[in-house]
Amino acid sequence: MNKETIYCFYCEAYQRLIIDYPVNIGDNNIQNNQTPRCEIHFQYRCDICDKNVHFNGISYCINCKKFTCIDCGGINKIDKEFLTYNYYYDIACAECKKYNSALDFAEFELTHPMQIGVIRPNGNILLWVPMNPDYPTNAGSISGETRMFVHATEGIELSNNQKIYDYLAELLEASQSDTILEIHCEDEIIDKETSIADELSKNTIDYKANLNILYHHLDQSLREYEQKQFDRIYFIDNCNIDLLEIHRILKDDGIFVFSIPHPCHTGLELKIPVDSHRIDDRVRLSDNSNNKISKNINNLISAGFTIVKLVELMEDNPIMIFKVKKL
Repeated sequence: MNKETIYCFYCEAYQRLIIDYPVNIGDNNIQNNQTPRCEIHFQYRCDICDKNVHFNGISYCINCKKFTCIDCGGINKIDKEFLTYNYYYDIACAECKKYNSALDFAEFELTHPMQIGVIRPNGNILLWVPMNPDYPTNAGSISGETRMFVHATEGIELSNNQKIYDYLAELLEASQSDTILEIHCEDEIIDKETSIADELSKNTIDYKANLNILYHHLDQSLREYEQKQFDRIYFIDNCNIDLLEIHRILKDDGIFVFSIPHPCHTGLELKIPVDSHRIDDRVRLSDNSNNKISKNINNLISAGFTIVKLVELMEDNPIMIFKVKKL
């Protein structure tokens, strides 16, 4: 295959299991080319809510000639291993109430509307048409009329943010009299209404009323602060930070709380189709050979901190939260 050609995220995944699964060009994309998709593996417009829905969250009723999405029809989760999955959704037609397989399983059982010819693709596309679903041996090609796809908006929350806030509020053990420094790595405007402290105020004491909070961007030097100026320092960004400077500006027995990408998953590239209805619809690619938990711990000890508590959040983007105290 030509290295410059972008192929469908799903076609390539399926071909890794089924050697003669046809691979199509990935010319539909809503995620900066992370998960490019062919037409059969893109979105279909629900005839009920008029929304464009990922193919694993919508079914087609051959009797009513209508698409019904997972939000508009009743659903049953069916446990069955197929392709790269171990379950699929049966979705009830909003009109006749008959349950039909979501299009990911429909393709596997050869009832996908493109496979049976009731829906025509926009351009040339290779369809998986095996002689036997368990032993695929053949593929067909059809072309056709204008389809009903539009691009969805980008956006997905990949982090453990709410859990981070819960732990951060607990670990800081801050009081109204504490002088607090909130650190940000990204160059953005931070104030009390858009800060981490605003989220913390929902979990613990009213941080927004605490006038002792300062907001710092790491594009500015920490040297501007006085020695032993702060009781509490925290950040939840992936920052490269000078631990010796943190130690210098933190008061004796002061607490420093921060998060880092989990060392076992650093270098992780997440490829998650943002519109998918499957949590397991992701690829994790990791090179963690140079990332060790011991390195982070030893750096903290060398800078003069003692580790009080360590929290690991493994869902979504795995992270570690450290609570350390200045010796």
